[in-house]
Amino acid sequence: MGDNSHPPPLDGGWGWMVVLGFFGCNFFMVGIAKSFGIMLEELVVYFSTDIATAALVMGVAGGIYTLASPFGLAFGQHFSQRVVVIFGGLMGCFGVSLCYFVISIEYVICMFGIFAGFSNACLFGNGLVMLGYYFEKRRSIANALALIGASVGQFAIPPILQHLLDTYTIRGTFLFLGGFYLNLCICGALYRPIDFYSHRKNQDLEAKLPLDGNHVSKMDDQEECIENETSGNCHNISEIALLKKDARYGHLSSTGSLVMGSMESLGQVVIPDSQSEEKEKSTKSSLTCGLKFPKLIYWSEFKNPIVVIYTLVSFFLFFGYFNFIIFMPLDAASKNIDKHSKTWLVSISGIGDLLGRIFVGVLGDLNLCHRYKIMSVMCIICGSNIVLYGVADTYWWMAIHVAVYGFSGGAYVAINAVVLIDLVGLEVMPRALGMILLIQGFGAAVGQPFEGFVKEETGSFQTLTYLNGFCMILGAALLLLHPFIVKLFQPNVEQPLEEAAVTSELNSVSKSSNENGEKIEAVT
Repeated sequence: MGDNSHPPPLDGGWGWMVVLGFFGCNFFMVGIAKSFGIMLEELVVYFSTDIATAALVMGVAGGIYTLASPFGLAFGQHFSQRVVVIFGGLMGCFGVSLCYFVISIEYVICMFGIFAGFSNACLFGNGLVMLGYYFEKRRSIANALALIGASVGQFAIPPILQHLLDTYTIRGTFLFLGGFYLNLCICGALYRPIDFYSHRKNQDLEAKLPLDGNHVSKMDDQEECIENETSGNCHNISEIALLKKDARYGHLSSTGSLVMGSMESLGQVVIPDSQSEEKEKSTKSSLTCGLKFPKLIYWSEFKNPIVVIYTLVSFFLFFGYFNFIIFMPLDAASKNIDKHSKTWLVSISGIGDLLGRIFVGVLGDLNLCHRYKIMSVMCIICGSNIVLYGVADTYWWMAIHVAVYGFSGGAYVAINAVVLIDLVGLEVMPRALGMILLIQGFGAAVGQPFEGFVKEETGSFQTLTYLNGFCMILGAALLLLHPFIVKLFQPNVEQPLEEAAVTSELNSVSKSSNENGEKIEAVT
């Protein structure tokens, strides 16, 4: 008989079903979020309210998603990613479906904003973790295939949403959106826990190993132990599998694929297991059941000027990039573009987004120049294109600008996380994320209501378009000029910042590899 230990199917097997599940999560989550501008106009008309109030629906959802993402990840590590994603799908279905009653705009803000925000917080990070479990050599292509779901959703959902609004009105559309979230339970069911394979291994070894003193030293009601013949040390049977499982956490944000990186993924980076001492210090609050929540803000990292600069860069870029696509359908309607044509404008941006992710993935891996320069150029193109969109007055002229927005914006979100690693290093990155997440959440929560207020005061969407475009250009300029800004704060620094980051990352990876090698050698 052959080996019946059932190791996890790395780089294949059930891992491709996990990719399919994560693809579905991105399809619905991002597709609904970036299509919400179509719903925005219907909310304004149905409730006879102003744009600023209606925009709070997605503003609250975006803010809660950003702030709750680390906690969704903590629950996934404790209860399993499958359970948390299924729970998130049920919660989203419940809250969004109850919007059917449309009692008031405040009611919709609470039900959609809160429940959809928490639901989304359960999805994205846990999907990245599952891909890290199941893929090593093929992690790049797995992440790329899964995250393409965001682009496909941005292309497919807008016309579906407009058809639902035309056929079932806004009340019925909320019911269908609740059904979309219910589909996430099927996606989550594909997230087979990695512990499943260690349990099967335990069962096989229990039936296979002889119970004599040379191989098995102790067995109790909780676990089985195999005795090493030379050292006499006792280890859990599944320790090797779990050790590999923990080791993969540190590589989720450092994968070679630039296509997998995104602004959303910044909230889901897991501290490498080699930093266990730091992780213990940062975990100050925990429940009695052993559930631990990560520390969100490391104030000491703000002694590093690049962290401060990148926090500002992230705010300006995300503010301009995301708010444009939310208000673009309303802007198109103000230019006498019919409702079906404006819907296809959102879909065109989805096609461009897909092409942009692929393009920057190939370009970034060629190492022709620093990747922060690639990101800066793409954001300058995106911001300038948004400004030019403001003067477009025909459908095809607008469509060209929307396609360029999707392409350059897709490149931006794809390379964003990798650029942060390049600048501060993998070891510093998890600690630098706290304020970046909070500032990003602030932009998501108040950006749309603020721009809605500006629209009411000025009476023109053109002002919003210029505001979003110049925000992206400002953020890109800060990023492009950051070496000169850093020299103003640290004129005596001899080692270039990126070289220091690379050195820090190499030292971290070397240390992690040595520790993991010693652990695996001890177990085997």
